Amino acid sequence: MPSNQALILNIVIWGLTLILFYRRRKPIDSAVFLLSTFFIFSVCSYLIYNVPYGGFRGERITLLPLLYLYVMIMLTMSPILRFNIQKIETFPDPPFKVLDILVWGFIICMIIKLPSDLMRIQDGISTIMLDQGRELYSDVMNESRINGGAYIISSLPTIYTNLTTEIILLIAFYNFYKKRKKKLTTVVLIALAFTPFSSLANGQRGGAFDVIIIAIGTYFLFAPLLENKIRRIAKITGIVFLVGVLVPTVALTKSRFGSSDNFVLNSVYSYMGQQNLNFDIYAFDNNGLRYGDRVFPLFKKMLGFEDVPDDFWQRRKKYPNLKINDEVFIGYIGDFLLDFGPWISTILFIVFTSIFLSLTKLRHRKCEFYQLLVIQFVLTLGLQGGLKLYPFADTFGLKIFSFGLLYIYLKLYKQNKLNHRIVLPNSKAIL
Repeated sequence: MPSNQALILNIVIWGLTLILFYRRRKPIDSAVFLLSTFFIFSVCSYLIYNVPYGGFRGERITLLPLLYLYVMIMLTMSPILRFNIQKIETFPDPPFKVLDILVWGFIICMIIKLPSDLMRIQDGISTIMLDQGRELYSDVMNESRINGGAYIISSLPTIYTNLTTEIILLIAFYNFYKKRKKKLTTVVLIALAFTPFSSLANGQRGGAFDVIIIAIGTYFLFAPLLENKIRRIAKITGIVFLVGVLVPTVALTKSRFGSSDNFVLNSVYSYMGQQNLNFDIYAFDNNGLRYGDRVFPLFKKMLGFEDVPDDFWQRRKKYPNLKINDEVFIGYIGDFLLDFGPWISTILFIVFTSIFLSLTKLRHRKCEFYQLLVIQFVLTLGLQGGLKLYPFADTFGLKIFSFGLLYIYLKLYKQNKLNHRIVLPNSKAIL
């Protein structure tokens, strides 16, 4: 089959899947939004393959890897696709004091960081608007190489905000749904609005994309249940914010990849569509494996493995013979295959999906907040990892602990609360 036919069929498959879910799920929810991103990525893959300077001309694209990719995405995202918030009748109240403490902690950390963040944003955005985005990006990358780490953490507030951003977004929209702490929630969303600009100020678009895409996804997770007034305010605020972010993003793109319209469009197509092409070409034959050094390096260190890379600089140095590494996008499915190969990766996908489906299984149309945490984790994996790479790699693996520890605490709190309602034998008292 010619390459373009394979890419067109890929678009058709994702398009039909999106239409099917949209017809079932009106209005748009997180599942429809998630599928729409994969549909857009499939279109961009076709476009970047066919532009003269896209970097993929002459490469043979086959349908089978794309079909495997589709099946694995649908499998691993099944907790999201099966979750229909409109069918849930009850959301039992979690310990709101704990959630409020997390929110207040985030706000305090953002306030502590604010002076230095504002200075960096001002300097970085000014540099970008002066058409020096490429130099800014190079300086940041060189600094990370010289300082011996790509993920240097400058302060405890930075650590806390990095590890809890997705959780805080979930709490924020859950508060809006529950109609509580509206002022506090508004403040934390305003604090979060600085995050994309901080990433752009470093000459990087990835961090801005991560925050924006999960913010939109979390909104659509609750959108079917939100009041019309809140949805209207969210849409207006979201459009204004996106326009504000788009200006420096376009300036950065022009500065890094060329000022002509063709170069800018090609950069956008490449950013949004290269993962499917790289997966098709390299996922099943990359001249070696990384043996978990990208997907699970933190856990390998905990288990006592030696010679585990600390960041992407060390990883690229350790595996110089691979055809591609993490310098290009291949999606979270591709990251697993580059680490473990197709057979072990498929087994891992099945095991992890089975666990997530079990954790999110609803009874009596009731959904606990700790189950929403699992949904948010999978949503983060799909929205951030669907475009770029596995989002919990390297030090970002600590986010798994953030989700996991909060899940365990809330689950134990619920069980303890139920145990205290048990009536003792020969007693009318309820503990």
